[in-house]
Amino acid sequence: MDDNDAERARSLIKDVEFFNVDSGHGFHVEKPGGFNRIMLRVGSGLSGQQSRR
Repeated sequence: MDDNDAERARSLIKDVEFFNVDSGHGFHVEKPGGFNRIMLRVGSGLSGQQSRR
């Protein structure tokens, strides 16, 4: 995803949060600590929200 794609996605998705990381395709394998920090941050934002299904 380039910067233009990211900006377009931000304009289309309500309450979206993007994380810019310096990594290749396998971020979760290349930088597991950074991946875990992001997942914990995302997860903490979900607590208390109702399911959207």
